[in-house]
Amino acid sequence: MKTFLEFINESKYVAKKTYKKGDVVETSNGTKYYVNGVPPELEKIWKSAGVDNREWEMGKRKVNIVNSKYFTEDSDVAAESRSWFNDKQQPTEKQVRNAMIWGYDSYGDYQIKSGGGSRSDNIFSSHFRTTIADPKTGNDKDVVVIKKYSTKFEDVLIYIDEIQELQDLTETQEVRTVRRKDNLRGIISVLIRHESGYTKVGKEKIEQKWIDNLYTDLKEEYKKEEVIEYLNKIEKDIKEDMGREIMKYDDVKKDFVPVLMKDKDVSHDERKLKSIEIIKTKI
Repeated sequence: MKTFLEFINESKYVAKKTYKKGDVVETSNGTKYYVNGVPPELEKIWKSAGVDNREWEMGKRKVNIVNSKYFTEDSDVAAESRSWFNDKQQPTEKQVRNAMIWGYDSYGDYQIKSGGGSRSDNIFSSHFRTTIADPKTGNDKDVVVIKKYSTKFEDVLIYIDEIQELQDLTETQEVRTVRRKDNLRGIISVLIRHESGYTKVGKEKIEQKWIDNLYTDLKEEYKKEEVIEYLNKIEKDIKEDMGREIMKYDDVKKDFVPVLMKDKDVSHDERKLKSIEIIKTKI
């Protein structure tokens, strides 16, 4: 079992292993989760308990499950859920007991159930469901990402930071690598725009604190060499584009003639090149 704190100490972007069904991971608050289903011994208990006692058997063992197979490069579950999933959606135990089934549905599905089977007064269960693109068909597919059972109400509450931790813990290396590249691309894109003198995204002014945090992310999550390598590639692409021939209408010849891109207004590209140099000095 690998804990979240151990994972953080190793590297945020390196997956150390591929988890098999029934393996255990632990989040920073000490909560343990089975990955992609329970181990054979618990599966046997589930099947033999009968419909009336299954949830009780899982509840008294405080079983939590995370289906990490749904954390793919095409489905950033935590990021997609963060905007609507927050602590304000958490119900009280009384609300759940009165309703028997409490739910919050907005681009996903968070549900808590009170009771279940013959021991309904002593069990709680919850799930977090979201919609992903089916890896095989590409069609939308509703899947349960987290499932919890307990005899204690507080144990089955689900939080967005918990989803993020579990995603970070259990993503495969292939998914982690894609996210790492996308994250770097996004950070550099914002910084180039900022250092080029653009102070807004749409109508929203860019706060300096956000920019400072992006520079911190670069320094903490990436080696300087890999950031420089990526910046050099962007720089090379811009210069090549500036030297590219384009067709421009000639008023004298009354026809389109080839000219170099650099003969046109390249102030925007020049600002981008200067911003890249600024970024290099700040990392």
